[in-house]
Amino acid sequence: MPAPRPLALLLPLTLLAAGAGEARGQPGPVGSCAPARTALVLSGGGAKGTAHLGLLESLDSLGIVPDLIVGTSIGAVIGALYASGESSAEIAARLRALPISIAITRYEPVVSASLGGLRPVVVWERGAGGWALQPGTARENQVSSLFSRLMLRANLAARGDFDSLPIPFRAVATDLEDRSVVVLARGDLARAVRASSSLPLLLRPVTIEGRTLVDGALASNRPVAVARALGAERVIVSTLESPKPERTSFDDPLTVTSALFEYLWVQDSFALGPEDVRVANPTQTFDQLDFSQAAMDSLMVIGRGAARSALAGAACVHTLTPRRQHIPLPTTVGRARLVTPDVPDRDALLSVISLVPGTPVDTTRIGLGLERVASVERYRGLWLNPSGSGRTANFDVTVEPAPTRSVGIGVAFDHTMSGRIWIGAVDRALFGRDIDGVGLLTAGTYRSDVTLAARRSARVGERYFPIGGSVELASESVRLYQGSGELPPATTGEFTGLLGLRPLFEPGWTHEFGGDYRLWHEPGQPTRGTAGVRYALRLRRPLDPDAIVTAEVIALSAWHRARLDLSRTYKAGMLEIRPRLRAGWGEELPIQQTFALGGLNGFAGLRMHERRGSQEAYAALLFRWPVRRRVLARIEPMAGAIGNGTGFLTRRTGGDGEILLGGRVGFEVETPVGPIRVEQGFNNLGRREALIRVGTWF
Repeated sequence: MPAPRPLALLLPLTLLAAGAGEARGQPGPVGSCAPARTALVLSGGGAKGTAHLGLLESLDSLGIVPDLIVGTSIGAVIGALYASGESSAEIAARLRALPISIAITRYEPVVSASLGGLRPVVVWERGAGGWALQPGTARENQVSSLFSRLMLRANLAARGDFDSLPIPFRAVATDLEDRSVVVLARGDLARAVRASSSLPLLLRPVTIEGRTLVDGALASNRPVAVARALGAERVIVSTLESPKPERTSFDDPLTVTSALFEYLWVQDSFALGPEDVRVANPTQTFDQLDFSQAAMDSLMVIGRGAARSALAGAACVHTLTPRRQHIPLPTTVGRARLVTPDVPDRDALLSVISLVPGTPVDTTRIGLGLERVASVERYRGLWLNPSGSGRTANFDVTVEPAPTRSVGIGVAFDHTMSGRIWIGAVDRALFGRDIDGVGLLTAGTYRSDVTLAARRSARVGERYFPIGGSVELASESVRLYQGSGELPPATTGEFTGLLGLRPLFEPGWTHEFGGDYRLWHEPGQPTRGTAGVRYALRLRRPLDPDAIVTAEVIALSAWHRARLDLSRTYKAGMLEIRPRLRAGWGEELPIQQTFALGGLNGFAGLRMHERRGSQEAYAALLFRWPVRRRVLARIEPMAGAIGNGTGFLTRRTGGDGEILLGGRVGFEVETPVGPIRVEQGFNNLGRREALIRVGTWF
């Protein structure tokens, strides 16, 4: 640490800063300070920790620079960024930009993106400790990626030693075995902060140097004692107040769970000296998992007011520390190696995160690489472990493997289509090799099928391509209608074999191309076979089972089929808007390959799959907004036509190509088994038809 300046030299600057602060409405110190090692202590409290930024803003305005920062949980997150040289405004902008809602959501277990849009009710995973139920709330790979990206610049500045930051920093975690306090001062900064923030039951523990670590609040949520043990003679501590739930709310399990978390924290008792400062943030009314924009803005205002009040009454707030030094980031990658054994495609993984020896250290490209790796289901986390000195940084990259096998079950019910169930399994190391295997069985009243798929990454030159294949055996009773009556269904069977480029359902843009073989039978016709090629293009966001863009072309010797599906969700405050467009065209299609108007959503006022044809045009615009907790209102106008032959939209005979207008109005309730929808549909033919569904139809 640099030696403190003499008091005589800094006293005029102290008084000048006080006057400037008061002129801007900020508190000014009421007295001068003798040299003393001062620590900034930031407590934990989840999303409520945004209030800490109000204190940092006040410290920045007064030129107060602590000699040490000690943080627990969210206090460690904010403290590490502040110690690395970022201002309160920069930290606030970073937190607002984080896609926390993607990584931490309500209970939504996931088997694998390889199963497409299927949403499981429950998932089991097999890792090193055997089979276990998936928590389903936090996406571990996404959470670890968030920490690595958020702490990237700070991690490069520290390079394994937290004393090398512009302000020395310590993260407080808890040893899960004996609940002792663990003070982290070295290693990968992102991993240390991740360990300090590992909220039990929500995030997995982190293993560092053989110790299993969880949220530091379990041992020391207000780590003043840690700061004093590290030599702090003066402390500025920011605390977050917890609510006391009313007895009448104890019937709500969520309220009891939240209260339990609050009771688990060890709210250290500490004695403050005359020169210490406590900023008590009144955050009782805020939820510790509410990272919404509105909550963060309100918490910053609260923190700003609490800091202003506390500092205005402080006897001494200046630490007499010179302005914190700027530490230049490394510019060149030195050693870069993957130290975790038995990781496939080691060179490709380092290349994805732009860690190639001798190349420039590009934080933007490294961040994008970390984001891409977060979508690779084989890894739970990736830590850079930078080290070195001067302008060169070395990287000893470690990865945490994900469970090798996952099994999930999903169900859905539609009052016109009856019930359906599916069981899906994924093996990420099939036969102990670098092969991903997928198995899926679905069963229902009108359709049942079984699918087996496998793929592996094949190296071609310097790039890797997912090569694989799949087989599917399906049986379907296609519902047929005539006027107001329903005809006997057409029972069909089909075998499909695909081989080629198979990226399955990964995030981002993916291309699928390869050979396609079909064998099928229809009522009254002999079994037929055909072969050709298939191409598919998709755009998916991470952890979103619904694709934004799906385009598919199947060109076989016996029939041809092309379809396009566009859908994306936009938000305007509490209102959610989801437009959708569908278009399809086919020639000589078997009946099971024809298009049903509206697809799985059907068309307003009609029975499910009532209108089928070789061509489809459909558009819908869904509006959803919350009317009370877990209950959303829905309004969905739509238009569409189904028919056969070229120019089908101009034809009117027998309903072929007739343009329909309609809409649905109703509500949706979020439940553990998926959404429950109750809607009334109507159209311009004067037809009305209710839609009642449980779960996501497939």
